[in-house]
Amino acid sequence: MKHFLPMLFLCGCSLADPRGMAAMSQVDLAHDDPAGVAVAIAVPPDLALLPDGVHLIVTLATGGQPPRSEDFSLAQSALEGPAPGAMVFVLRDADLPRLRSLQTSGAASAAAGGHSDVTMAVDAKACLAVPHPDPDMRGSVWMRTRAGAGFAPLFSDLPLAEIPGWEDAASKLAPC
Repeated sequence: MKHFLPMLFLCGCSLADPRGMAAMSQVDLAHDDPAGVAVAIAVPPDLALLPDGVHLIVTLATGGQPPRSEDFSLAQSALEGPAPGAMVFVLRDADLPRLRSLQTSGAASAAAGGHSDVTMAVDAKACLAVPHPDPDMRGSVWMRTRAGAGFAPLFSDLPLAEIPGWEDAASKLAPC
């Protein structure tokens, strides 16, 4: 089984929605409460997201230290999505300390006069809901970094065929 949106946030800024990129540039992971982080995904009807298949990967690079990555399996939430049919996923309570630890490391580096870079990626695993999927499938991904804030569009109505590696991944998707 392969990924539906392989490392979607990292697949290329040329595919990203400029509104979402502007919103993400304002994120203050050193101070924002991780409990407010949410990802919303709209998949085409030809695909179904797998249970526990939506992940947020956060990588922190500080000074001369090797990057530290954490992979968070997100839980589906009853929160209202930014568009009809969008499913919302949030961090699990058990994972909040790991993300807070990344925040603390980044804040400590900044306090010591260092520099830190944070990269976030959304990875969603899916299966085929139909035997012959539409080759022109489209999907959307949004992210919210603060409770009560709106969702920023990362990718809006993106033709999945434009995602690097999609053709290979699509050929390996298993039926649901």
